[in-house]
Amino acid sequence: MSLAAAQGPGRDISLLSLTVDNARLMVIDAKGVRAGLDTNSGAQVNDIPRSFVAVDALDDDATGESAKDFSVTVHIEQPAAGVYRVIVVGQATGMSELRVSAWATDGAAQQEIRVSLPLTAKSRAEFRLHFAPAPGSRPSLEKVN
Repeated sequence: MSLAAAQGPGRDISLLSLTVDNARLMVIDAKGVRAGLDTNSGAQVNDIPRSFVAVDALDDDATGESAKDFSVTVHIEQPAAGVYRVIVVGQATGMSELRVSAWATDGAAQQEIRVSLPLTAKSRAEFRLHFAPAPGSRPSLEKVN
């Protein structure tokens, strides 16, 4: 049984998911509402309706040393169609990757986007993400700076 069939006919099960490693990630919708990690303070922000932020890091259980690497994921359930600003602020030096995964209202996966990012501490990259939840749509990402 497909996810859409399990959820019932006509139910919007669209999802937008963005992930980056070793950087703060902020997603801003067309109304200026935010979800992610504040680019200055690192505080979690979940102001976009049905959004949540996950920070994944593993501390060393044997030594107690804090994790040096981490991932940040922003999920938005039933995201509105439109243009989203995506801001990535580096927290370490090295290569990272911004991954954008999207699902249509019927639960069908849209084409995934992956962008390599060279990071340094406090480096900043900004993108425009064009998203439509209609079945058959494809998200697109353009670099702003």
